[in-house]
Amino acid sequence: MEGSPPARESLDAAAKLGEHRSVKRIATALILTLGLGACTTPSLPRIPGMGERTPKPDAPAAPAAPDGPRDWIFNVDGAEAYLAYGTPESDDLEIGFRCTRDGPFNVTQVTPEKPRNFVIVYTRKAMHAWPAADVERDQLGGGWLVTAEVQRGDAGMAAFREDGWLSVRHGEKTVRLIPQKGTTAVTDFFQWCG
Repeated sequence: MEGSPPARESLDAAAKLGEHRSVKRIATALILTLGLGACTTPSLPRIPGMGERTPKPDAPAAPAAPDGPRDWIFNVDGAEAYLAYGTPESDDLEIGFRCTRDGPFNVTQVTPEKPRNFVIVYTRKAMHAWPAADVERDQLGGGWLVTAEVQRGDAGMAAFREDGWLSVRHGEKTVRLIPQKGTTAVTDFFQWCG
């Protein structure tokens, strides 16, 4: 094993993992175990999920393409900017954001089921639940509008701003809010809001 270049590289990589002996011991033990297995078999089997970015158990998996004509829509009206996800020029709306230059964000989620007291969204990093400031019947769609005020610096808004990835959940159904190719609405919204 000492003369095996992959084993030596693996041990060097383990030594770089950290200054703590326990981390080095665990990493070395794991690499040695894998290295011994490699000595008796021509190649290691692929371990599903190993080295891949997988969603957390509560985070929904993302589909590959937008759901029909739905897209992020950005609009400025005077001193306020709006970002909504839905079908352009229709009443089909999933979620909407509103901001002023320095104020908090207002987030309104449209939900078909009985309202809850939170706006719940998923980013790549975690689930975020923002306490509802208002819950009212949606006069156009027959569902409910749940509105929350979200402060600047909120972890969920920061994660959404960072990569534009967002999903919402309705009961057992997860809706991934995927932009159409070339859409810059999310970036434009956050640039305008500051």
